[in-house]
Amino acid sequence: MRLPFFFRRQPLLSPTDLLARAFVVSLAFGVVHLLGWREYTSFLSGTLASNSMPSFYALFMGLTYIVLFLAFTLLAPALFFAALLARGLNLLFSQSRKHKGGAS
Repeated sequence: MRLPFFFRRQPLLSPTDLLARAFVVSLAFGVVHLLGWREYTSFLSGTLASNSMPSFYALFMGLTYIVLFLAFTLLAPALFFAALLARGLNLLFSQSRKHKGGAS
């Protein structure tokens, strides 16, 4: 059984590595969003979402949600487009090397 590409070791900053990192960020954000941690971001307005749990846990969950939200909205798309650009440049340069090598 082969592991999915994001669990296999990839060369650092290769197109596959960048896509794997974007996928992991997206997956982590999806998990905390489905767990409902968004409500714990209310500490930004000075209120706590839940009186039944210690404020430390509510702050931790709120900060985790905010960090993952920002990573999902800013970092994941940048990683995706960087992977596309790197793949395109790899294809372009590999084709130009073939043409130069064949013409000599």
